[in-house]
Amino acid sequence: MREATGGKTGRWPVLMGLAVALVVILVLGLLLGILLYLTPLPELYLESYALAILTVGVFLGAFCAARTAQCRGLVHGLLVAASVLAVMAILTWIAPAEFCPAALVRFLVAALAAGVVGGMIGVSWH
Repeated sequence: MREATGGKTGRWPVLMGLAVALVVILVLGLLLGILLYLTPLPELYLESYALAILTVGVFLGAFCAARTAQCRGLVHGLLVAASVLAVMAILTWIAPAEFCPAALVRFLVAALAAGVVGGMIGVSWH
């Protein structure tokens, strides 16, 4: 189904963006794990590394979703960011870890900002 602006509607762009974001996060997480194992890179900054990986993954997912939809980049970016955060919350609930509200706020802000920027760039990219 097409909109008057020529974009795709429905859940397909958001689901594709979610899939891209999760694959990017998984691949970068595995690469980070290998890098931390094989090099003397300090684990002291692990939260910062994880934040960077989440931001890149959400940005690329939102970019792909908005580019596929060709409209409403802000909405698609926010939906991808919210979907990724929901998946992360479910996975954290399944395998509970230590809860830190300050880290949660940083991850929320970074993911939402990356989703908005990725969505807006994805719509404007020709």
